[in-house]
Amino acid sequence: MEFLQPTTWAEALAMKAGHPEALPIAGGTDVMVEINFDRSRPAWVIDLTKVAELDEWGTEDGYLRVGDALAQEAPRAGADEQREQGHRERINRVPQ
Repeated sequence: MEFLQPTTWAEALAMKAGHPEALPIAGGTDVMVEINFDRSRPAWVIDLTKVAELDEWGTEDGYLRVGDALAQEAPRAGADEQREQGHRERINRVPQ
């Protein structure tokens, strides 16, 4: 079994194109159980844990974009921070 570890989404796509049979994982708990019990042994594994784009979120063209590897709490924390910033801006605009 060969491991590939891209650091960008473009690298990951190129690796998958070069090895269409490769199994992409980001954590891989289920896959590793299958491998450890000799139920499955892919020839190639693409480890996506170093791909920064999968751990990011933001808005793009009016849509919310959430990376597949993003911790569930991260967008909420960011939204809370944006809401607080909005409150501070409104307070600063109140005439004194």
